[in-house]
Amino acid sequence: AILDDAGKVLTEADDNGRQERDPEIDFTAPEDGRYRVVIRDLAGRGGPRIAYRLTIEPQSPDFALSLAADSFVLEKDKPLEIQVNVAAQGGFREPIEIQVIGLPAGVTAEPVKFTPTGDSDSGGGRRGRRGGGGNQNAGPNVKLILKGDPAAIQPGGAPIRIEGRSAGDKPLVRT
Repeated sequence: AILDDAGKVLTEADDNGRQERDPEIDFTAPEDGRYRVVIRDLAGRGGPRIAYRLTIEPQSPDFALSLAADSFVLEKDKPLEIQVNVAAQGGFREPIEIQVIGLPAGVTAEPVKFTPTGDSDSGGGRRGRRGGGGNQNAGPNVKLILKGDPAAIQPGGAPIRIEGRSAGDKPLVRT
């Protein structure tokens, strides 16, 4: 929780079950002054063997990508749609080109452009947080379409990487 100098709670966050163990608060102080951060176990199970890590850092414009699954199957007879969720943070608004890297022979996918309109929360991507948690279908998303040439597709799996690259002088690259 973040409290003002008088002890009033301004905002708070809690973990959301087993998948979301690292609560995160994006906080902008309403005015200059003193603020207090309080970290506690709401069940009262603290003690010398329990440790918490607190990171306080300025938020800079950024984005993160997440997927609903970590593996996909491309069938020879039909295209595969992969939904890519995009979470913009810190006022990030630059266009992003999302593409698939490392496609096997006979498989193609056209890059997709996405322009965030403001901050979003699709459950992923900030420092200290691991993918796979949260609601992976929340927030804005794009669809990558993978197509396979039935004559060229080989059986078996192949690792691919989905990459987003922002426009601008100093592009951000997220996978």
